[in-house]
Order: sequence, then structure tokens, then C-alpha cells
Amino acid sequence: MHTTGIITESAYRSLVEFRVKRKKGSAKPQALTDGAANRLYYIIVLFPASFFLVSHFVFHIGLVAAATIALLWFLSFFLAGLLYHRGIVSVATKRPSVPDIDKPRDYAIESDWLVVRTADTESRVSLKRAVDLIITPTVSFLDCGEFAPVLLPFGSASEDAGQRAFLDALRSQFVRHETA
Repeated sequence: MHTTGIITESAYRSLVEFRVKRKKGSAKPQALTDGAANRLYYIIVLFPASFFLVSHFVFHIGLVAAATIALLWFLSFFLAGLLYHRGIVSVATKRPSVPDIDKPRDYAIESDWLVVRTADTESRVSLKRAVDLIITPTVSFLDCGEFAPVLLPFGSASEDAGQRAFLDALRSQFVRHETA
């Protein structure tokens, strides 16, 4: 059984999500609540303000020097927050570093091996090592336990009949190994 597929950026992102979920359970982003926003506000504003008050009135640092240090501290908190947010957004939206992400791949099942071929490479994964086959409407994953999962860039809602037949053949291979 043979089929062809192209790994898109969205399929690759699904693989990254799958790896995160497999490592940590379910990964759900949490919205910033009002309480958390207030705590951040207090950290950004009250730490420099309390530094100003303590340094000027307790340690008798000059008014201009204490205000300058407190202002620089406030600006450093503010800039760190902006740079951190920009860094997180860039990591989440950058293009994957897979060198041949847009090249078509041939997928085949050859005597208990899943074979993935590109124009210049070939990789084989023993179906006996497979732990689970996860099929979603857009992508599928062959989970190989301690090894990295194999991304199949087609799923149950694939328009290509050959890809759906390939998944059925892979599922039957997987079930055959479970019963053996």
C-alpha cells in the first residue's frame, strides 16, 4: 500500500501540539485573569515605588537619584514584559525548521515497516514498535512510545481515497500486531 502527502506548516504544528500533550498531559493556555493582571500591575508599579520610598526616606539617598533608579527599574520591568511577549509570539508563529517540509513524501507499508521517502531520503519505522495510531480529521500520528511520533499529513477527512485506504491498511497492521 502506497500513498503520497505533503507536510504543511499546520500539520507540523499539530505534531508539536501532540508532543506537548504527550509529555505534559493536556496543554491548555490559560487566559490572564483580572487577579493575575492586578498582581502583575502591583509588581511593575509597587516594587519601584517602594524602592523609591525606602531608599529616599530610610537610606537617605537623594530625591533625584532615588527617583531615577526607581524609574529605570520600572522601565526595565515594562520592557522585559514587552520583549517576553514578543519573543513568545515569534516562537509560536515562526516557520518550522524541517528542511524538506514542502516536498512531497511517499508513504508505504512494506513487510511490517512504515517507509517514508522523500526525493533524497528514506526512513523506516517498525510497526512492531508502534504503541498507538491516532487519527484526526486533518493529520494522523503513529505513536512509537519512547521514540518520536511519526506524522502522517492526512487524516480521516482526507479527500484522497488512497490516503484513507492507507490509514485503513495501517490500522489493520496495527490491530494485527496488538492481537499477536
